[in-house]
Amino acid sequence: MSKIEQDARLNRRLIHDKPGRRFHANDDARWGELILPAPDEGPAKSENGLRILAIASSIHGLRLVKTLVGYEQRHPERISLVGLVTDDPVNADARIGAGKRMWRYLDSEQRLQVETATVEAALCFGVPVYSGEIKVDWFRRQAARWRPDVILVCVFGQVIDRPIIELPSGGIYNFHPSDLAHHHGAGPAPVEELATRDARTTVWTVHQVSTEVDAGQIVGQSPPINVRGQEGDLPEDPWIIYQKMVDPLGYMTFFVIDALAKRHAHGEAGPLERLDFEELVPPAVKARFMAPIVDQDLKSVLGDPDPALFDLT
Repeated sequence: MSKIEQDARLNRRLIHDKPGRRFHANDDARWGELILPAPDEGPAKSENGLRILAIASSIHGLRLVKTLVGYEQRHPERISLVGLVTDDPVNADARIGAGKRMWRYLDSEQRLQVETATVEAALCFGVPVYSGEIKVDWFRRQAARWRPDVILVCVFGQVIDRPIIELPSGGIYNFHPSDLAHHHGAGPAPVEELATRDARTTVWTVHQVSTEVDAGQIVGQSPPINVRGQEGDLPEDPWIIYQKMVDPLGYMTFFVIDALAKRHAHGEAGPLERLDFEELVPPAVKARFMAPIVDQDLKSVLGDPDPALFDLT
């Protein structure tokens, strides 16, 4: 079976939503494909400002992509999203640790729904998507063709190797949903670790990517995020906590993009060293982060960021 046939369920949805999209198998990889937007998608797509490559998946990767798109729509002179690299949780041949990561809390149809929404968010905006293996020469050449100034990573199931880490002059940054500054939750199950230490809150950590997983220099951390319910209980289902983490990620992504875009506009070279998110996030939003946790339906989690977010610049 060809790689294109393995991805047939996703591709049928994408073609149905928008005829004219093209699918190219990568013969150098064991799974995945490059998906190109239809010719009439993203006609006003920016090519200006900071060039950003996103490497992201799941509900959090979707929020990161939607925040990037929303920011570029409002400030096309500041950034350009040049590509999306995402996991393929539907393809059985994809080696992304799906059984150990948050994908295991979703059934096959829900996985397809999340991946479709993520890929659609990029394609509809005129951004190409790659869903395959990254430790191959073909992908390294493709990433170089995108010429990213910066790479943003969020909830991705493959280890990123040195050629990609060293590609962007402005740095590569990972958004990880745990308190890495205090050595909590590194690895593929960050939320599950909360129960072992009876935690009441957690945070998002933004760090520079290194060859050691979740160990690069920390750029900053979000304000605290409540993981307890109205009665003070920690949800038994980790997926409920992962859902709560979506909204704070949008704010973290926004402030990282904004800082990087402004540095680029001022000709500042090198990676971003530090951001004080406690100072940047408005008090009302911090209060929302600390609201008691509630279960949400998947449709609401897949929605757009709060439009007011983009007025914070």
